[in-house]
Amino acid sequence: MQKAVRRSQPEQAAAFAIELVQAGYGAWCWSRLKVIACEDVSPDATGLVADVDVLAAQWKAAKKGQDLHLLTVARAAVALALAPKSRLVDWTVILHASRDTGPVPIPDEALDMHTLAGRKLGRGKRHFVEEAGTLIPWTGDLEELEADVRKRAVAVWLADKEPDRATGGTEPKTLRPDDEAPRPGFGQLRIEPEGDR
Repeated sequence: MQKAVRRSQPEQAAAFAIELVQAGYGAWCWSRLKVIACEDVSPDATGLVADVDVLAAQWKAAKKGQDLHLLTVARAAVALALAPKSRLVDWTVILHASRDTGPVPIPDEALDMHTLAGRKLGRGKRHFVEEAGTLIPWTGDLEELEADVRKRAVAVWLADKEPDRATGGTEPKTLRPDDEAPRPGFGQLRIEPEGDR
């Protein structure tokens, strides 16, 4: 399901989501959809995280057999698959949650009247109005930012991981479309429903 979302395949994403719910893994499916909304969807997709949360609540309130039981999960999967993609948030977490990255330096403008260091520097309301409270719109390029953060995050992440068993090395295998095996049909999940555990 997540791979279908990442590849912008709405029908496949919805079909896998429906299959998970019908197999008794609805709660897990919703948990994963919420992660996908944060991990794989562009921060520019305003409101989508909240939409997925509302759909999850509607699904939870619905009784099995009602329309909302499958409509909500299909709606969430389709919306995520159609949304613009970005892993900027995920790469940022990988980069800055690592112990190897080190702390981000505190910028001078953060030392204002609300901090002890700022008060010691004699910074008051004027500094706040002219410097610390200044709003500057972001004018960068999201793809360039993501590429830069990804490069640094991958370097930190790969330095901290075991070799990739699938490829025998530390680099993940890059598949080209002509290298991919045909996608098997639906109905391939063979896992026990939550109630049987």
